[in-house]
Amino acid sequence: MQNGNNMAEKKKTNSKTNKKTPARKPASTTKRNVPPPKKDRSLLGLIVTFAVAALFLLMLIVKDMAVIGKYLRPVFMGLMGFWGMAFVPLYLINLIRTWYKDRKNDKVAAKWCLSVLSFLLFLAIFHRFTAGDSALFDISGDMYGAGKDGKGTGVLGGYLYAALCALMGKVATSIVCWALFLLTLPLLFDTTPVRVLRSIIKGIRVVTVQVSDEDYEEEEALTAVVDKPVKKNVGRSGAELREPAARPEPQKKKKAHLITEDDLPRNEITPIPEQIEINRTRKSKPQKADTFYEEYPVKPAEEVKIAESISVEEPVQESVAEEPVAEPAPVEEPVVQVQPIEEPAEEQPAEQPEEQKILPPVAVETETVNNDVPYMFPPLSLLAPKERGSVGMSAEESRRTSELLIDTLSNFGVGAKLINTSHGPTVTRFELQPDTGVRVRKISNLSDDIALHLAATSVRIEAPIPGKSAVGIEIPNKNKSIVRLRELLEDYGYKNAKSNLLCCLGMDVVGNPVHLDISKMPHLLIAGATGMGKSVCINSLIVSLLYRARPDEVKLILIDPKKVEFADYNGIPHLLVPVVTEPKKAAGSLSWAVMEMERRFSEIQEVGARNLEEYNEFTADDPEKEYIPQVVIVIDELADLMMTAPSEVENSICRLAQKARAAGMYLIIGTQRPSVDVITGLIKANIPSRIACKVASQVDSRTILDITGAEKLLGKGDMLYNPVGATKPLRVQGAFVEGREVISVCTYLKEAAEAHYSEDVMQIIEKEAQLCGEKGSKRAAEADTEDGGNMDPLELDALEIGLDSDSISTSLLQRRLSIGYARAARIIDKLEAKGLISPYDSTTKKRVVTISREGFAQMKMNAIDGGGAE
Repeated sequence: MQNGNNMAEKKKTNSKTNKKTPARKPASTTKRNVPPPKKDRSLLGLIVTFAVAALFLLMLIVKDMAVIGKYLRPVFMGLMGFWGMAFVPLYLINLIRTWYKDRKNDKVAAKWCLSVLSFLLFLAIFHRFTAGDSALFDISGDMYGAGKDGKGTGVLGGYLYAALCALMGKVATSIVCWALFLLTLPLLFDTTPVRVLRSIIKGIRVVTVQVSDEDYEEEEALTAVVDKPVKKNVGRSGAELREPAARPEPQKKKKAHLITEDDLPRNEITPIPEQIEINRTRKSKPQKADTFYEEYPVKPAEEVKIAESISVEEPVQESVAEEPVAEPAPVEEPVVQVQPIEEPAEEQPAEQPEEQKILPPVAVETETVNNDVPYMFPPLSLLAPKERGSVGMSAEESRRTSELLIDTLSNFGVGAKLINTSHGPTVTRFELQPDTGVRVRKISNLSDDIALHLAATSVRIEAPIPGKSAVGIEIPNKNKSIVRLRELLEDYGYKNAKSNLLCCLGMDVVGNPVHLDISKMPHLLIAGATGMGKSVCINSLIVSLLYRARPDEVKLILIDPKKVEFADYNGIPHLLVPVVTEPKKAAGSLSWAVMEMERRFSEIQEVGARNLEEYNEFTADDPEKEYIPQVVIVIDELADLMMTAPSEVENSICRLAQKARAAGMYLIIGTQRPSVDVITGLIKANIPSRIACKVASQVDSRTILDITGAEKLLGKGDMLYNPVGATKPLRVQGAFVEGREVISVCTYLKEAAEAHYSEDVMQIIEKEAQLCGEKGSKRAAEADTEDGGNMDPLELDALEIGLDSDSISTSLLQRRLSIGYARAARIIDKLEAKGLISPYDSTTKKRVVTISREGFAQMKMNAIDGGGAE
């Protein structure tokens, strides 16, 4: 029994011991699993590497270093030569830098292999130039002895170069070694050969532009000194009147460059380019700038200082205009030639000497010139510069996020591997390649689960990425960067584009600038929730247009029902009319745009052109034809217009969207209420290019883009850009332009050039605004009342044409009677209001005359009798 008790006690003791053992395991395991002092060993290796680099440097500088200098230096000289020993410390220091930067990923081993390869290529290249003796180019040469004597690059470089020469020849060896060396060297410093090449090209461009600017200034100063006096014929407006035969030679186009604060006008005399002629009855076609910015050396009138040596005193400012003008006296000394500024038409004419020939006053039209100052593009210094700092996630954060993302997908049974990471200003896109057999829809359905596991605000999945066999998962950055408009304006692609309607939009998820050409859109719809960046996007498009297009090339019509968004643009020279703020006038502006479109088509048809660009080219040398600028109509809020006059606004927008591209007229429409009663089906069908900012629901996203996705955006300029012809929308972080930047640019433009609004256009808009919302008969009656109740003299001719053709239409009257669209449409409305023609029949697609031949003859006789009685 005692033995049994002892055995039981032993078992209990053993069981207790066994139970306690697992509890001690974690402690023992903790002791055993303590990671070895990797850091210490690595630090020790770095110290040794640095010491070796210092030792090589000392051996290179100090020849007599006891045992090291006596034995080790000749050995290393024989192995790699003098130049090899000189560059070993640099490569070792780069290895230390590589370890410190990339020690937590798998790039260290690859970069160390690249360092060894680059060093061997360096030795082979320098052996070609330092060997001297041709015998060292052969494998049988004494490379070791030559290296100790300072010739060639020793055994490593000499035998490598000799082997490659025996294999490919000297020329091919040099080409291959140089090419591989230049390819591997940038990779050691975390860059690529393409980036290095771009930086070099950019530096060369900057130096070239600076040199060309200095040469131009020297040439300008020299011209101001050696120019001889020119006798001038001063007309009534104070401008120089040139003889037709004495036409100046065109001045060579100056290379354009970015305008900075140093290029702003100063109080100095600068010759005006001769190609800017004011003595003409028709505006000539503006020259397209081959490059981005074009600076005209023209100073405002108040800044021009007239030198004492000028022989002719001409009025420059209004304060000087009242003084008597001195007659020109012949002066033989070289003087500075200054282009006079035109005075208003009511100024007193300058006295002319009898021997001078005064040209007819038709040569100058004060209404055409309007005392304009030639347009100067605003400098980039008015805009805020790019913010310094890293873009997107850090390397460590990106690595952790990618590992967590792959683990999350594997938890849901989706196998994938990371193939690329793209860092954008607000999001980072992880490009994953799914395993074989994984459905793409299975990944796209996991967006909410991925957002949960990554603690992200929202996750957008692009499955698949267009042009790639990968799925893109876009995750927001914790530190978001702002995309400045100035950064996009300085982009090389934007500067060298030829279109004057190119606008800056923002940056994509890869970090590349995104620009849009309005002429290729050709119309754009921008929609999104309130405060999500719609108005900022429109402002960035307008400001980028002001930095690119001249006022005689592009005219703007800004419609701002909110009255606060476009108020700063009032007074800039690009505006055709002041900023439209009343909804009825906005509808009238669109009605005028339709009439202007039809008028332009008539003009284009007359010369046999197909679009506005061809028309301007064909009529460039025709003084009877006017140059027609392009027109961009910008609407900030469409919803308010659709509530005021829905039928007129929708019909005008649809007609413009269908046909206005060839006439050089384009629409940019914005709204913060993306519902079907605002963005109707007709508007969507005719405006293929769209931008969607963040919206509240998938329904709004489908209303704008016809697909979902806009509800997962981040706001603050995050948008989906879907241009015409694109298979999928592109995610873009919109450019940010502050209000003070807009004010600075507009103030500069107002001071540089004066705005001249079209009175005719403003009158038509007023009339159309008064008739807004009325029926066609009421509009015709109102138009008839405005004309004093008198019948248009062409109404009878129009009725006769309708009787002969069995139908009547506006285009038919335009062709037969050679009148414009506005008058033809007014005749149609009057005839319909009087009951002489039928309303438009949507089934037969035409109108018909409702009176008979006899009734028409009686009507014609009454008109003749009435005219005789009068």
